[in-house]
Amino acid sequence: MSLKRNEGWREPLLAITARLGLTFLIGFVLLVLSVFPIPTGHFGDVRPGFILMAVYYWSIMWPSVMTYLTTFLIGIAFDLLAGAPPGMNAMTLLMVQAVTRSQRKFMINQSFRVIWAGLALVAFLTALIHWILFSLLHGAFLGAQTALVGAVLTCLLFPVMMPPLSHFGRWIADKSSRLV
Repeated sequence: MSLKRNEGWREPLLAITARLGLTFLIGFVLLVLSVFPIPTGHFGDVRPGFILMAVYYWSIMWPSVMTYLTTFLIGIAFDLLAGAPPGMNAMTLLMVQAVTRSQRKFMINQSFRVIWAGLALVAFLTALIHWILFSLLHGAFLGAQTALVGAVLTCLLFPVMMPPLSHFGRWIADKSSRLV
């Protein structure tokens, strides 16, 4: 998105603002879905990582859709709404985004199964990081069952969430490119 001599600054600014706004709006909806736990009998309240799915998938398919700023803001909002230490989810989501973007060239032409396996790896590593951080925060090893079940649920829901994520990612990318 470069400015030509005759172009003004409003069109590119409008495109960037629209893309960030749409991404944040969709991210916020996924955030709300991620915040509300699913009550289970033996494992406590389990939270599937809907926002983790979006950050992972959009970092592969449309990296310009999910900016680092948007990821950070959604992560901080997630921390505040879920009662997590401020910055914990923001940090892990930014790590997921950075690592996924670094592997984008490999992942972009892979089959769904490879992308799904990548999400599984990311979901379990994120669950491990959260479990370690919460254990350090409480000064004792906490049960890992809730984190593991949340990671499994994230993996199981990814095939259901991928078509809407793909649709919205393509739509946001298309809308922002038409505004320029």
